[in-house]
Amino acid sequence: MHYSTTRNHDRVFDWIHGTNTTENIYRFQQCVATEGQVLFGQGITDLGGIGVLLSLTILCAICTVGCFAVIALSFALNRTFYQSILQTQHAGWISRVFSRTKDALIASLSSSHSTLLFLSLTINAASMTFFFANGCANNYSQCYQGAGQYNALLMNWISLLTIYPCLSILNTPSLWPHLRRRRFRLLATAACIGMSGALCGTFWDEVFTSTTIDYDNPGCIVPYFHASIPRQVEARLLLASWIPCAWTLIIITVTQLEIQDYTRLTNCLPRLKQLLGLYSTQTNDSIRKESSIKEYSRVILRIKRGLKYFFRIFYVTNYIYIQAQPFFHLWRIYWIRHHVRSLLQPPTQFNTLYPPFGDDEKVATELERELDNWDADKWSFGQILTLSLWCPVLMDFVYILIAGQEYGLTSRLPPHWRVTQNGSPTDLASQASDTTTKQAANWTVTVCCSCKCRQVVQSDIP
Repeated sequence: MHYSTTRNHDRVFDWIHGTNTTENIYRFQQCVATEGQVLFGQGITDLGGIGVLLSLTILCAICTVGCFAVIALSFALNRTFYQSILQTQHAGWISRVFSRTKDALIASLSSSHSTLLFLSLTINAASMTFFFANGCANNYSQCYQGAGQYNALLMNWISLLTIYPCLSILNTPSLWPHLRRRRFRLLATAACIGMSGALCGTFWDEVFTSTTIDYDNPGCIVPYFHASIPRQVEARLLLASWIPCAWTLIIITVTQLEIQDYTRLTNCLPRLKQLLGLYSTQTNDSIRKESSIKEYSRVILRIKRGLKYFFRIFYVTNYIYIQAQPFFHLWRIYWIRHHVRSLLQPPTQFNTLYPPFGDDEKVATELERELDNWDADKWSFGQILTLSLWCPVLMDFVYILIAGQEYGLTSRLPPHWRVTQNGSPTDLASQASDTTTKQAANWTVTVCCSCKCRQVVQSDIP
């Protein structure tokens, strides 16, 4: 007999899990034919319906494609060939297309990061509450039987799946100056990683401290889950997926602190040299002598250059790994949902491996009832409501792409810009409350990069 679920991706997961999907399906059908019951749904609906999975897939795709597109646009806008394009007769609309596309991508990625961060906090907090409130911390397997076992797998996968895009956006260099409240985002991401790590750690401890699992009435679906996704393999996969989240968060935090400290040091170093009198007390000969004494040898320079290339390769490899992980977990979710749906289909000649399984009408009726209770791949109000996760992101992208970025709506200037009055920095928020001063003041808008500023426009702001 031909079974409809024997596809190429089964071979991939069979290799990852060290199992045989066809043999596990045969044992499941044999168990159902022998026991005469399934005991799967127990009234529990599928946690990942069509709207949930579609929204998660679109959000992950937006983050991955958007991050790489922003990097490519930032790289292109700083290159000589873009400057040569601006010399042509179509320079105006070409520059407008490039800048608006980049602004639209940055705004949509910022919105998607907020959405994913809220979703990750909600899922992890709900999982932690359900897990510990029901006393499942000390008896993980007993709390999840039948459809609950399936939902437990999905909760672990989705909790990790929503963290990776958040880290990808925070770890994209071109987005560093554009994300508002970056420290709060880092703190919230750290809380999500901590809660997800607690879930993974508890599952790891339960798996490797208990030798056997004793169920009162396991039915047929629980042994199928344990045979298709062994508990030891799942614990290792969860740990291997969580550890990169932790070290990526450390890399992001260290990089942000390093950039901030380097900027402050660059701004303060000339003043520090002047205060210490280094410009006046030391001659050029003494400076050259000290520099020659402290000059690195060729070996040290090679080691330093090698470490620099090593960290760059490590950063790029980790960045690509973080971008690819959500799609791996989505692939696993689609795979396990496809098999559960196939298992609950009424017996036919195309999906029957164990012949007595297709001869029992009672089993066919129960399977059909279980599938109706469990199946959430029907467009309902709740499934349509989940599409609101990514609709604001799309609206931001389309609006800014058409109308352009409007900084005046939020009373904010673009990054690296500041407002000065009479040659001295002033606080725009404090001046905005004073109407008389605001009308009479002559404002100068300057664009600043590190410690160098240049005037770009000067006008009276009413």
